[in-house]
Amino acid sequence: MQVGYVVLYVREPELCRAFWVDQVGMIEKGRQKAGAFDVVKVGFADQAFSLELVPLDLMKDNPDG
Repeated sequence: MQVGYVVLYVREPELCRAFWVDQVGMIEKGRQKAGAFDVVKVGFADQAFSLELVPLDLMKDNPDG
């Protein structure tokens, strides 16, 4: 078994994406719409693992907090 991705709930999704891509050297592996929000996956080009950057505002109405 391998971990495919880890979800990070972030306050500033584009700043966070820019950090991982510009400073750490990851690439954007995918982007999908979730209502008015973009959920972005970033990771290293030579690895299957990625981080999924989910805007914290997307979860504001989550009944489970």
